[in-house]
Amino acid sequence: MTGPSGSWDVGGPDVFTYRELEELVFRVAARRPRILRVGTGTAHGIEWLADRGSPRVGNLARFFLESLAIDAVGEPIGQRRLEPYLLALADSARQADLSSR
Repeated sequence: MTGPSGSWDVGGPDVFTYRELEELVFRVAARRPRILRVGTGTAHGIEWLADRGSPRVGNLARFFLESLAIDAVGEPIGQRRLEPYLLALADSARQADLSSR
């Protein structure tokens, strides 16, 4: 990595569970939510298969599956809310799509 070192406060005033965040993104995209929950047995099976691919893939799969198993909440900071920001991004993408036609 290059660039300045240090720490940065990132986030916003909103606090979401993973489920609430997933639902927000589908709502902003104007799509019906399609959320797949996998049980512990399935997660272990995915880890086992990933380990067979390579240790690196196994470690990545384990990291993602374990980190998604619990909600991680940081300190709320800032004023900018996520939903209006995502709506503005979606609107910009739609406008760009229309102007390219």
